[in-house]
Amino acid sequence: MSIFSDVFGSEASKATRQSEDIARQAEEFAAIIQQGLSQLIPGSPEYNELLTFGQKYGQLISSGAIPVEELGGISLDQQPAATQFSADLMRRQGERISRGEAATPLEARTDLSFAGLRSAAGFTPEEQGVLDALRGGAAIGGPGSAGIFADVIARAQNPDQYFTSTLQPSLALAQDAVKARAAQRGVLGSGLELEQLGRAGVDLAIKEAAQREASRQQAYTNFRDVYGLGQGLRSRQIGTEADLVNLQQGRESKLTDLLGGQSKTALADLNRLLEGRTSMAEGRADLALARQQAIQDQLLELLGEGADAAIGSFAGPPGAVAGAQIGKKISGATGIGPQDPASLLAAQQAPPASGQPVNLAAGTSRAPTAGPIDLNNIGALLEWLKSSAPAGAP
Repeated sequence: MSIFSDVFGSEASKATRQSEDIARQAEEFAAIIQQGLSQLIPGSPEYNELLTFGQKYGQLISSGAIPVEELGGISLDQQPAATQFSADLMRRQGERISRGEAATPLEARTDLSFAGLRSAAGFTPEEQGVLDALRGGAAIGGPGSAGIFADVIARAQNPDQYFTSTLQPSLALAQDAVKARAAQRGVLGSGLELEQLGRAGVDLAIKEAAQREASRQQAYTNFRDVYGLGQGLRSRQIGTEADLVNLQQGRESKLTDLLGGQSKTALADLNRLLEGRTSMAEGRADLALARQQAIQDQLLELLGEGADAAIGSFAGPPGAVAGAQIGKKISGATGIGPQDPASLLAAQQAPPASGQPVNLAAGTSRAPTAGPIDLNNIGALLEWLKSSAPAGAP
C-alpha cells in the first residue's frame, strides 16, 4: 500500500505541495513589498499606501490573477501587481518631493512652524522701505519711509546740491558794518576800510567752507546708517533662510541614511531568502532521490517475490527452486530495464516431461539488468503475475 501511495501520490501529498506553493508565493510577495518599502520614506503617504496594499492583497495569494484597483482595475497576479505598484509609488513620491512638497506629515508640520518663524522675521513696511531705497526702487519724497530714505541717499550722492550757501548775504552784511564804522571814524573809502572788508570776507568764506564740509559729512553719515540698517535686515533674512536650508539638509541626510540602511536590510533579507530557497531545493532533490531509491528497492523485492511464486506454480518443486533463484537475482538487482510483463517471463522454460532434468541456466540471467524502473508497467506486471498463477497457488 505504501508503494503505490509513494508512486502515484496521495491527496495529502498534493495538499502539502499546494500549501508549499502558496507559502512560496506569499514569501515572494512579501519580499517585493519589503523591497518597495525600503525605497520609500517611512511615514510618507506612499509608504503607508504600499503597506496597506501588501496587507490587502497578501491575503489573496492563492486566488491567481485578480483585478487590482490601485492599478486601474487591470487583472494581474499579486507579485507583478506589487512590483508595478511599488514602482508607481516611488516615481510619485520623487515627483512630489521635487516640487517642494513635504515628504511626511511630520515634515509638513515642521514646515508650517518654520513658515510662522519666517513670517515673524519678515520685513515691516518701514524696513522694506530701507531696502527699496537702497535698491533704487523708491522716489525721493515718495509716500512712506521709502521716500525719506531715498532722500537721504540722494543727499549723500550729491551733497553740494542740497547745501544752501549764506556767503553772499553774509558778505553784504559785513560790508555795511565796515562802512558804518569807517564813517564814524572818518576813514570812509580809505585803505583801512578796504583792509577790514577783506578780513571780514575771508572769515566768512572759511566759515562757509566749513559748513559745506560738515553738511557733506553729515550726508555721508546718514547714508552709512541707512546702509548698515539695510545690511542688518539682509543678514536677518539670510540667516532665517540659512536655518531653513540647514534644517532641510539635515532632514535629507537623515532620510538618506535611513533609506540606505533599509535598502541594506532588504537586500540582506532577499539574499537570505534566496539562500534558503537554494537549500530547500537541494534538500528536496536529495529527499526525492532517497525516496526513489526506497521505492525502487521495494519494487524489486516485490517483483522477486512475484517471480518466485509464478515460476513455482508452473514447474512444481524444481520450478520453485528456480523461481527462488530468479527472485533473489531480481530483488538483489539495482534496477530493471523498461520491459512489458510478457518479456519478464519469456525466458522461463515450459514445464519438463516427467523424469527429465530441468535446465535452469537456459532461462535465467547471471547479472541483473541495470537501468531505471519503468513505474508505468509495475501495476500491469503485478496483475499479470497474479492472473498467471494457477488456482490455489500462494
